[in-house]
Amino acid sequence: MRTIERDGAYARAVDAIAEVAGPEARQALLARETKITQQEVKQLADVARVSPKTAKEVVKAVQLAKTPKAAKQMVQLAVEAAQKQVATVGSGTLTEAGVPRATLARLALKPAAPKVAKAARAPAVQETVPEQPLHGEVVPTSMIDKVLSEALGNIEILEAYARATPGLFELHREAYDALKDACLRLIKLLDPEAPPAPPKIAPQGRSPDYGKRTQAVEQMARKLHRFTCPEIAKHLGDDRRAVKLVLTRKVKQGMVKKEGTVYTWVGPTPSVTEAS
Repeated sequence: MRTIERDGAYARAVDAIAEVAGPEARQALLARETKITQQEVKQLADVARVSPKTAKEVVKAVQLAKTPKAAKQMVQLAVEAAQKQVATVGSGTLTEAGVPRATLARLALKPAAPKVAKAARAPAVQETVPEQPLHGEVVPTSMIDKVLSEALGNIEILEAYARATPGLFELHREAYDALKDACLRLIKLLDPEAPPAPPKIAPQGRSPDYGKRTQAVEQMARKLHRFTCPEIAKHLGDDRRAVKLVLTRKVKQGMVKKEGTVYTWVGPTPSVTEAS
């Protein structure tokens, strides 16, 4: 009986994810080579009920994860993000929006357990290990293996996300540039003979065409006034994804309004000089 109940809960979880991520997500989750467990699928289903967009991105990313461990970390990060959303928005508001109470209960942040004082014991005699400062803190050498393992796992997660949804990095360009600079500094530190990093040829690591594309999209948006992303991309002969990133920024800046797949230019109109 319990097995039937567990199978039913798992099937409902797959349905909830497929509802927001599409039928291909169902096939990926049920495939023999899937990298996430049934428990992680259920957790991802809770995320899908609270934040469909996050769940959709995670489903794409876990399919590209190199290891089950990396896939598990992706799911856990998504669960933590959903928990913060529940805490910020409030269970009442989400319940009114149709999120099941059971889901909200599972995503509720648990209070931290009180720390129990450990009985004092004689210190073990061991060789003194030098400690090196890192960002103003002292990290014992014995922890370096753990730090390296966590860093490698996080990089694998970022790699999977970059392959699945490359647009995310454009939306978080400042953090991406900071990470890139940090990696280059570490490479130089570990391998002094490594070739120097290439000089930046555009602000914030953007390509020289970045400003030209933005200007071209703005001009075409003004001209068409009401349009879709494929229409502008076709007019400009540009990559649709690159155009969409520009339009996404313009929506955030309040210069473009989006309704479904249709955009409307609401920014300033060109002056007489510009028009001529």
